[in-house]
Amino acid sequence: MPKVDKVLILDENESNVLFFEMLLSQMEKEFQIYTASTGAHGELLVKDQKIQLVICAWEMRAMPGTIFVQRIRQNKNRRYIPCLIFSKRMGEEDIALTMELGFKDVLGMPFDKQAAKDLIMRIVDYEENLTTEEKKIRKIESLIADGHLTEALKFFDNNLTRKGPFKNRARIALGEIWVQSRNFEKAESLLNEVLEEVPDHVDAQKLLARLYSLTGRHEQAISALEAMTKKSPKNMNSLLCLGSAYVDAEKHDKARAVFDRVEGMDKDNPGLKDEQGKLAFKEGDLPLAAQLLAETQCGDELARHFNNVAIAKVAGGMFEEGIATYKNAIKLLTNKAKLHQLHYNLGLAFKKKGDLPACFQSFCESYLTDPSFEKAYAALAKASKEVKTSGQKLDAELVAKVKSVRQQYKDSQQDKAS
Repeated sequence: MPKVDKVLILDENESNVLFFEMLLSQMEKEFQIYTASTGAHGELLVKDQKIQLVICAWEMRAMPGTIFVQRIRQNKNRRYIPCLIFSKRMGEEDIALTMELGFKDVLGMPFDKQAAKDLIMRIVDYEENLTTEEKKIRKIESLIADGHLTEALKFFDNNLTRKGPFKNRARIALGEIWVQSRNFEKAESLLNEVLEEVPDHVDAQKLLARLYSLTGRHEQAISALEAMTKKSPKNMNSLLCLGSAYVDAEKHDKARAVFDRVEGMDKDNPGLKDEQGKLAFKEGDLPLAAQLLAETQCGDELARHFNNVAIAKVAGGMFEEGIATYKNAIKLLTNKAKLHQLHYNLGLAFKKKGDLPACFQSFCESYLTDPSFEKAYAALAKASKEVKTSGQKLDAELVAKVKSVRQQYKDSQQDKAS
């Protein structure tokens, strides 16, 4: 288990920073202490120094702690970074946000030295001695974030989803797998179980709202998210989910209004640019979409989003629109995401349209993008027979390339096994 010894103290008030510097230096455990007076500097330190614990003021002028803690946790590699918040005063909106972000302990001011020590050591002890269940659920959530759904499923067991403090977190992770697999009935049943037990469970509400959007129940999605953002208006992720729901419902002006609201809170928010990029893509402004998504950190998530958009079009018989969506998404996300699934589903769309050569080519592109994706190889093998049966010719150069890559992949797997 890695030691928690790199600590960032973030506050524009020098006396508060000095208090925590002295406190940490007097503790039995040794810490590498970093300090910052602005959120922008703090973000750089978190990234460059691989900070393991953040001690952060809630009230700051340039970038409030409300924004900072959400910003650093947007990166999937830092989603578990522990934060100790301190504050002079907290309104209902602040309390709602801290609860939604999972910050159970907030240090009040003026500081109580012993209380501060106890809180820091409680956080450090937890992170340095993670339970088996916590390690397992973090592994599952990381695999899901990377799109490795089958591998994530292997880590589930009945104890994780049926009892104990991790039950609902595990069920939401399982619900995410079902949603991404488009097994919507299973996902909805599971999420409703969670909400029956905990009606205001934020993660379950957000995932269910996304499911509503994916299944065309846009008003239900919007209603749920509007209620959430009214209760906790400082939660930028909830606001971005609401904007996304508006985009899916073709309510683009309302989406823009929500994105403007987020921009007023945090104009450089990476998640905001992703959502604005989705809107630009939906409206056909590909240059603007490319500009907004140029530095995205969520390429795989965007690929899944565009995949869902295209699937809905193809399922509705709009083959040309669906195919165009796949092609534009692939062009937009080149070098930003794993594209094998987009190529594969593009092949399925061509097959439904009746264009067998294009179907075969897309399956080949899917396999060449990821030679471990056996589903694509099986599909291209079947498609090649159908092309030949129809009297059409295969692209000989493409066939040779697939054979070469497949042999190289088999050789590499044998080397690993030996």
